[in-house]
Amino acid sequence: MTADPPTLNNIALAGRHVRLEPFDATLREPVRAALDCDPDAWRLFAINGQGADFDAFWGALNGQVAQGGWIAYAIRH
Repeated sequence: MTADPPTLNNIALAGRHVRLEPFDATLREPVRAALDCDPDAWRLFAINGQGADFDAFWGALNGQVAQGGWIAYAIRH
């Protein structure tokens, strides 16, 4: 017998010090600005989410979210 995969709920999560907000279209430009703050840091990653590569990054990330396997959060404090 195999178990059904867990359901991921794409909801905001709030704690005492931070709030996690699921990515949506309203966060696109704030996320772009945040990722563009340190171009050198992206040399450490296998994918590039800043500059000219942001649109592909955003599309791939949200594609994974739409398939139900990922949840992408913005961290707010």
